[in-house]
Amino acid sequence: MAAEPGPLLDKLRRDVDAAVVEKRASALREAGQLHAEATRMAAARRQAALAERERRALALADGSRAHATQRLRFDQLSARAEAVERIFREASRQLESLAGHARLPALLEGSLRKALACLPEEKLVVRCAGATTRAVREALARIGADAGVQEDESVPLGAIVETADGLIGVDCTLRQLLARLRPQLAIALVQRIERGAA
Repeated sequence: MAAEPGPLLDKLRRDVDAAVVEKRASALREAGQLHAEATRMAAARRQAALAERERRALALADGSRAHATQRLRFDQLSARAEAVERIFREASRQLESLAGHARLPALLEGSLRKALACLPEEKLVVRCAGATTRAVREALARIGADAGVQEDESVPLGAIVETADGLIGVDCTLRQLLARLRPQLAIALVQRIERGAA
């Protein structure tokens, strides 16, 4: 007859139960460690993603700010250029009204002196509109120039000095003077506008 497995079987069951409990506890500890590690990794990824979004948002804000600053500067420069252009248009429009101005002969004197110095010493003709004939003659007298004055209503305010054959001429009109001085005057006008804006 076979021996009853009683105490030996009980011991074996207890050992198996203890091993199962130990395995379960070990599995639960390992699962807890894995869960804690996964939670830390997820938090680190969230933190990195948040930092990246913040960096991108700051870069976008900086780019937007730089663009807005650039746009503002462009608008300011455009407004200044438009103001300067309006000033020159108005100056050109008002040039003809200076025909009887008392300082016109003095202004023409400098231009005529330079023109006469550029042309060959032969008979010269100075063409000008009838309204400026007196101012041109006065300027020529101040210079001591011997040139004929010829009325020509097509000449804008000022004069055109030419050789008698008309092959060489120098434009001494105020419109041409304004065009020559435009770069320097534009700089002075912008500086004046900026001082007024400050």
